[in-house]
Parts: sequence; C-alpha cells; structure tokens
Amino acid sequence: MARRPELLGLGRALLAAAAAASAAAETTTAAVQPYPLAVCLVSREPLGSAPRVVVHEGQEIKLCCGACLRRFERDPAFYLKRLRAAVGEGAQDGGR
Repeated sequence: MARRPELLGLGRALLAAAAAASAAAETTTAAVQPYPLAVCLVSREPLGSAPRVVVHEGQEIKLCCGACLRRFERDPAFYLKRLRAAVGEGAQDGGR
C-alpha cells in the first residue's frame, strides 16, 4: 500500500501536464488567422475538396497540391504579400 501516494502524485502530475498542453493548444489555435480565399495562394486555382493546409507565422495557408506547397516553402514572404494584397482588394471592392 505504500505505492498509492506515489501513484496519486504521478496521476496528479500527468493531469497537470495534460491541462497545460491543452491550454497551450487552445492558445495556439486561437492565434491562427483563417485562410480567407477560395483559391490556392500559389497557383490561384480553386482549392478543391482536399487542400494542403499549413500555418506560417500565425496565418493559415491553403494550397491545391504538393507542388504548390513546395513553391510556397521556397518563398513564403512573397506569397504572404500576395495574400495581404488579395485580402486588401476584397475589402476595397466591398468583398465581392
């Protein structure tokens, strides 16, 4: 019976670690900006039913295929500028 306190302590430690991990995941998820376009950021083609999804610097990015993912990874700054420009254009024309 001497092991019960050890097991209770271990159980509490595991619960605390799980709670901390859950809180961190919620914070990370909340900080991600959703992808606002219906087209691939690289090719500008429709995304289809199973786009590749990545998060870069807190921005969700959706791409139509692996080739576009590789192109995005080579120069993410270029494509993030493209995204900001596309979102800005949508806001200027009333979201049309």
